[in-house]
Amino acid sequence: MSASLLLSLTWLATARAETPTEGVSGAAAAAVAAAVKQTSTASNDAWKQYAERYVHFQQLTTVNAANGAIMGRNLLAYHGKYNEQLAGADFYDYVGRKDLGDALRKYRSVAVPTNLIGYTSLAAAVGLLTAGYTMTADLPTRAMIDNSCEDWDENDDLYVNEDCVRREQADKEAKLNAAAPYKTAGWASLGVALVAGIGVPIFNKAPKLTQAQALRLADEYNAKLRAELGIPEGAEPPAGLFRLPQGPTLSGSLLALPDGGGVSLHGTF
Repeated sequence: MSASLLLSLTWLATARAETPTEGVSGAAAAAVAAAVKQTSTASNDAWKQYAERYVHFQQLTTVNAANGAIMGRNLLAYHGKYNEQLAGADFYDYVGRKDLGDALRKYRSVAVPTNLIGYTSLAAAVGLLTAGYTMTADLPTRAMIDNSCEDWDENDDLYVNEDCVRREQADKEAKLNAAAPYKTAGWASLGVALVAGIGVPIFNKAPKLTQAQALRLADEYNAKLRAELGIPEGAEPPAGLFRLPQGPTLSGSLLALPDGGGVSLHGTF
């Protein structure tokens, strides 16, 4: 009987000793589950922010519809899954290269008015020089004036009428004087056009990045964004996170080419 009592007491002590252990394991499991749930929620929120802020590109390819030749390829930068375009300096600012954005804005602030002045001056030069030289295109030489002013005297001798020569010379000078302002202004306008078209661009340089450099800037920005949001490297995003809110799109435009025409197609799928 004492052996039976000892066995019962031993079982009871063992059961009581195990009860707290089982309680700690349950609390730990609940805590771990809550932490996993919180981490999962935070990760999903981070991915949502990433999906609305990451930088990506679409390639625009121009193809000659007549022969299928590729005329050119351009990268168009966007941010977020809603495809908000980043054009020009906006791209540099967005990826953290404000220095390049400022340089591009400075270039354009000079280039746009300079180009306008240059093209306007060139057009003016063509018009003024054409007018000026047209006015003097048919002016006679001195030999031509002398020949036109030859006359016969009373003795039937051929001579040059000086009064006629003076009149012709005066008429020639008047036409030259009238054309002079057009020529002067035309040459001056041409000089302005050359300075605007050749001189200014020597000093006013735009930042130029290759497609590979632009892609690298975007990759660096996206890597920093993921680190900022706490997204581990190599982590896979939730399914369907980057899906566009609308279906595929396709747009096109006509191009004027030297040997005919072409069509530029731009699509998202």
